[in-house]
Amino acid sequence: MRASRADLKESYAKIDGTEAWLLGLHISPYAQGNRANHEPARPRKLLLHRREINRLLGKIMEKG
Repeated sequence: MRASRADLKESYAKIDGTEAWLLGLHISPYAQGNRANHEPARPRKLLLHRREINRLLGKIMEKG
């Protein structure tokens, strides 16, 4: 992400039970990396406190 190689255009967050996941984010592999590079479009777990997840769920369930 420091090299501006991330694409957030089609990404979104999904709350699955007690965890939040970021889907659709594409981060290009590290150019100087080796075969242990990450998958570019894998789901990523968002590190959020439980109260933050509850607040987001409340916003989703809110009417209007």
